Amino acid sequence: MIKQTPVHENSDYLRFLGFDQNPFPVAPDDANFYLSSAIEEIIEEIVHGICSRKGFIMLTGDVGLGKTTLTRRILAILAAKDVRTSLVFHTSLKDVDLLREINRDFGIAVSGLQHDADLLGDQLERLNNFLVTQYRNGSNCAIIIDDAQNLDRESLELVRMISNLEVDQQKIVQILLVGQTELADSLNMRKMRQLNSRIVIRKQAQSLSRDELRDYIGFKLSSAGNQSRILLTASAYRRIFGLTKGNFRRINLLMDRCLYAVCRSGIQYITRGLVDNAFIDLYPGKKKTQKRICAAAASVLLPLLLVLISWGGHLRTSRDVSADQNTESRFKVPRQVAMAPPPSTFPEPGFVRPTAVAEPGLSPIDPAVSAFLNVYQLNRYSADFMDALKQGALANLAQRIYGETGYQLVQLNAVPDWIRQRYGALAFSVGPQQTPTWMLFWRPQIELKRFFYAYRGEEIFKLQQLMGKLNLYRYDLDGIVGRRLINAVIDFQRQNGLPVTGFPDTATLFWVCHQRENISNG
Repeated sequence: MIKQTPVHENSDYLRFLGFDQNPFPVAPDDANFYLSSAIEEIIEEIVHGICSRKGFIMLTGDVGLGKTTLTRRILAILAAKDVRTSLVFHTSLKDVDLLREINRDFGIAVSGLQHDADLLGDQLERLNNFLVTQYRNGSNCAIIIDDAQNLDRESLELVRMISNLEVDQQKIVQILLVGQTELADSLNMRKMRQLNSRIVIRKQAQSLSRDELRDYIGFKLSSAGNQSRILLTASAYRRIFGLTKGNFRRINLLMDRCLYAVCRSGIQYITRGLVDNAFIDLYPGKKKTQKRICAAAASVLLPLLLVLISWGGHLRTSRDVSADQNTESRFKVPRQVAMAPPPSTFPEPGFVRPTAVAEPGLSPIDPAVSAFLNVYQLNRYSADFMDALKQGALANLAQRIYGETGYQLVQLNAVPDWIRQRYGALAFSVGPQQTPTWMLFWRPQIELKRFFYAYRGEEIFKLQQLMGKLNLYRYDLDGIVGRRLINAVIDFQRQNGLPVTGFPDTATLFWVCHQRENISNG
């Protein structure tokens, strides 16, 4: 189970992981807006409908599918197109209060000395005068009502009345209703047929597909300044999709919990097991429900199984003995022999450059660590390096060393002879199995600070070139991250026994840059 972290520690948690901001906030995050092809289509059609004065438009979707974030993005685009907008999210308001809220957001004066300001007709007249003036000046206006499923019948009828405002057979106000799926159900009722018939564009927010989920998580991590510190295994992506079904809000909640676990443990990879533990922490009742389902299934299946076994035993005793023996001889399963694990693939030290094997914690500054860092003239980091090894927190120190010296720390599961002869290497044991892990420093030929779907950069162009030389990427060198480039990275990781994440982390880039030499030395 993952230890709960108090809310006031959130800034420390972000700093520890190297993030500039929370990658997976619960509130709408328009600043780091993920744009899939489906989302882009929805935005383009709604914006086109408003700018073309189509009148009524509706956007619906289940809870957690990012409708509010979509609305904020649409508002920003409309503002850039000089469309005047009024956003209403207090949908509990009714009658004159609702109309007053619309007017207030348009900047229309809603109060006065006269009692008429409290009348529906007065507020409607003020709105009409404003809209006519805007139309005469060549401007377009739109009313966007969020959580529109909460509007009662009378409020929806008022919205319909507003939509009747026209000049020269042109709609002087466009209306976008944004709500949960219940909104569409309400409008399909016979008594709402007048309003329902006026809706020209109907769009529905969708959950993410498997591929889009991978792109979304990569985009959010990179946008927050991840720089490949936190990576996900392929099985982790599959598990997240299975648990969230591509729902944005569920993904954000689950990923935020996973990052807390990473912060506590100091690990770099988010695995399937970590995702499962994070999910249990978020929804402890789910585990109990699953146990009850399993228990109920067992109570039904166990008696049936016993009956089948008894029936099978009865049939067995009724068979001829010789036939029984023949059957046993034909289908007997050979006894499995436990195989001893293969010898270690990590050779002993003693090569052209010093290669040291260290057991962290034996001394304040282990001689093996000093010898390793001396190869790169990084001795001034010896004390910090020892502390980072003991605490299992090398990521922040590695980033600091890279920023100050240009040397990037690479961690590998195995190091062949030709690599050890070129680089100084340090091996140490980690985990309860005391699995050896190798570390070395190198000056990278390519640096990737951002890598997410549709990201464009010169470094992406270089990566495409490198993958092309390995015959893994045979498409246009456009410098844009796309599904083909991500698949090329996945193929490379699979071929070289690296964790399959689809993200070109430090170890992946190291092997990409050394692959041709690896083949010639293989």
